[in-house]
Amino acid sequence: MEKGLTGMYDGGTVLGIIGKILKELESGRLPRRFPAEGNFVMSRSTVMAVSVLVILVLAFAAALFAWRLKKRKRAEDKKGRSVDEIVHTEELPPKKVGNPVGKVHHIGKRANQQDSFGVMEVENGMFAVVADGMGGLSDGDKVSQKIVLTMLQDASELTKGQMGKRPLYTMVSRANREVLRMLAASPGSRSGSTVIAVLTEGSSFQWISVGDSRIYLYHAGQLMQINSEHIYEKELLKRAVNQEVSFAEIQTDKQKKRITSYIGMGEIKHIEGSLNPVKAQAGDKLLLMSDGVFNTLPEREICRILEMAEDAEEAAEVVKKQVLARQNPRQDNFTAVILEL
Repeated sequence: MEKGLTGMYDGGTVLGIIGKILKELESGRLPRRFPAEGNFVMSRSTVMAVSVLVILVLAFAAALFAWRLKKRKRAEDKKGRSVDEIVHTEELPPKKVGNPVGKVHHIGKRANQQDSFGVMEVENGMFAVVADGMGGLSDGDKVSQKIVLTMLQDASELTKGQMGKRPLYTMVSRANREVLRMLAASPGSRSGSTVIAVLTEGSSFQWISVGDSRIYLYHAGQLMQINSEHIYEKELLKRAVNQEVSFAEIQTDKQKKRITSYIGMGEIKHIEGSLNPVKAQAGDKLLLMSDGVFNTLPEREICRILEMAEDAEEAAEVVKKQVLARQNPRQDNFTAVILEL
């Protein structure tokens, strides 16, 4: 090879060397026969054949080296970048699902954790529940815990034959009775909690909701809220449609976010849920969230996180990081459960 060429060669250098060899062959300056040790003599045609073979090997080696160099550069460009860093910057190709369950549970900036949640496997599916104790009342943490423990116990005893009998309604009703019994044992105690729950079987699911926590279905890149919040604002909107109040009054009403239905208020005022299993598609995701999540992160950002994350577990971790990144000095407790169907 040429003098001064040392170490590694790129594709251009190798092609230059190949070109010079070919010119030498074409010019006829190479001798017709080449002496070798002993009695072996190489003809010009043999030299040309060997030269072509060497050229082909060098060309292949150059192409392989260039490809590996480019691949290593791409890997170095992405090294050390987490999903929450990528969320706002670039598109990623769809990734194979790993862990189908993601969980977030954080106290936020509050003195007490009044959110509770539970996730467990049941026959042919999963059960998940989130309860958000009412912060303005006493013992919200104990009420939310009682709800979750009661419903987990009921879910553990479910049989396949009970799946079609709307078991979530029975579970919520029993949880309410248990809470009322607990509150009655402490005279003067007044408390309550929201509750949302889902029960999956394959790619179908049932759901139930009391209060202002939310259930979402993530399907085909879209985030859709399944339930509606039981808050005073909904009642005001109905009255505004009937011209009983103005829409301007609703905007200034300080009580519009007050919960109108919850566990522990006596007879439950509103229970919302599926009457029959909802058919989704494999790969769709269900999200259960307390208001500490959706009051901090807009839906478009939650949707983006689900799109970019490796699996449900990683999505939950990114949700946690993004909520904390807002550094809200009044951040509420926040809880989320993500299930992949």
